[in-house]
Amino acid sequence: MSAPDLTTDGQKAIWDEITKVGALSVHEIAQVTGYSNASVRRYLRKWVKEGHLERRERDGVTLWLRSNGVARPKSAAPQTPQEAMWRILRIRKAFDRNDLRLDLSQAGIEVSDSLMDGFIQTLLRAGYLKVEIRANQSRVARYRLARDTGPKPPKTARREIVIDDNTGDLMHVQGVEL
Repeated sequence: MSAPDLTTDGQKAIWDEITKVGALSVHEIAQVTGYSNASVRRYLRKWVKEGHLERRERDGVTLWLRSNGVARPKSAAPQTPQEAMWRILRIRKAFDRNDLRLDLSQAGIEVSDSLMDGFIQTLLRAGYLKVEIRANQSRVARYRLARDTGPKPPKTARREIVIDDNTGDLMHVQGVEL
């Protein structure tokens, strides 16, 4: 069976979330992709009719998952480590590095400690994250997402600035002069 026709960025984003995670609710897909519940529901119902998705109930929540044999769309770009980490941060809202490491490994994505720590520190300095619980000898720091601007991860440029593809904002990282 073929993948659905993905003619818009919205359709591609919704399909990609389903193929990455496996089973999601409409609300979870809408949160991660930035599209409304109504838009997400419209595409999901269309894909169920076409046989690309199945609808299941679990604990009173409707979950949407790929039908057996449906391949990932060829148009889907590979996920970068930053995209994976940003997606997890948007879903979790609050996390520590152990939470992030576990979620990445469950998704089959390997990220070095230095890349993960650098990403967290850069987002922290740029104001995307806030420290919820400071680290000490017995615990790791816990962070909270303070600025969720959309599904694309902020990009760093030579660790001096952060570029947000969702808003077009360019922010200088604290302590760095250009």
